[in-house]
Amino acid sequence: MIKVATFLSVVCLNVFPTTAYSQEWSYDQKKVWTNVVTYWDLSSKGDIEGFLGYFHKDFSGWDNAQALPDDLAARTKANRYDNSNRKWIFHALKPLSIKIHGGIAIVQYSYTSVTKYKEEEEKSEQGRWTDILMRKGKKWIMIGDHGGATPED
Repeated sequence: MIKVATFLSVVCLNVFPTTAYSQEWSYDQKKVWTNVVTYWDLSSKGDIEGFLGYFHKDFSGWDNAQALPDDLAARTKANRYDNSNRKWIFHALKPLSIKIHGGIAIVQYSYTSVTKYKEEEEKSEQGRWTDILMRKGKKWIMIGDHGGATPED
């Protein structure tokens, strides 16, 4: 428990926006970011159907850990398996860039997470993602992404 508490205090100092990194987001950028936070929260709570509700049927993405890009069917299968074997302890997101071009948004952010897989110790991870979202009504859905954990050097 001390290990997690120490890790969380370091995360709070390094991940949460500070005055030096803060910027004013437009209304649309805030709405896009709210969607990103929402689908991360849904995934961390094990609500895979809710999480997948933020993916376009023609989604294409590329996780750093994968040799090739995947589609919605592959991502669905991987997320269902992963969440049945993993418990989320903590996650924090930090927006770095949100560009909106009409009905398309490009969101770049970093993350820190602590998870526990069955029969394993808690694992902390840091990484980054670029999510490409498309406006669908009042919701922004993911049409593509790229990223994942940063390599441990």
